[in-house]
Amino acid sequence: MSGGVAYVLDLDESDINKQARESGELLVATLDEQDRELVLGLIKRHGEETESDWAETLLENADDTISRMTKLLPRDYSAVLALRNQAEAAGDDPDGDGTWHKILEVTTRG
Repeated sequence: MSGGVAYVLDLDESDINKQARESGELLVATLDEQDRELVLGLIKRHGEETESDWAETLLENADDTISRMTKLLPRDYSAVLALRNQAEAAGDDPDGDGTWHKILEVTTRG
């Protein structure tokens, strides 16, 4: 992964890149409330657009579905999201030069 978040149903942890996980490059987490809303909304939209029986089944058992999901995201992408959220909370422009300077500092420390 070079950026972005993956939400995986029934993840087999042996499929995760061991080196990336051990180095902290890849973060593995449970879904928070914001993730839950996003994932359920995406499943609902998929079901509406495709008439998918599978989507309907996943939504009927939403709590079970979410409990079976794992969130994967690269460490650097996580840092970018956190800095952008901090900028917004402080009333700063998340796309402004100051925020991007901080993002570059965090993501190039390597």
